[in-house]
Amino acid sequence: MNDWIAVGVIRELRNQGLSVPGDVSVTGFDNITIAEFCCPSLTTIHIPRAEIGRLVVAALVPDSSGAPPPTRHVFLDPELVVRESTGVASGPGLRLRAS
Repeated sequence: MNDWIAVGVIRELRNQGLSVPGDVSVTGFDNITIAEFCCPSLTTIHIPRAEIGRLVVAALVPDSSGAPPPTRHVFLDPELVVRESTGVASGPGLRLRAS
């Protein structure tokens, strides 16, 4: 869902005696600052927040003529940021113990 949840997943996997990425790879979404500094550092999807903000303002605020902004579709390219929390799968599926 997002980097905060992924960091919690890494912690719980460690509590379960599992290794990240040795046993399980974990990825997040958002590329928040903590992703780079948690241990292991988190592989995540970077989204261009500043660009999204600029586009939102441009879509909501009329230009100097007072005309409403045109409706348009916007596609942004997210970026995969590979860090230490992902690795090569080592074998068949893994079952986690229920807490």
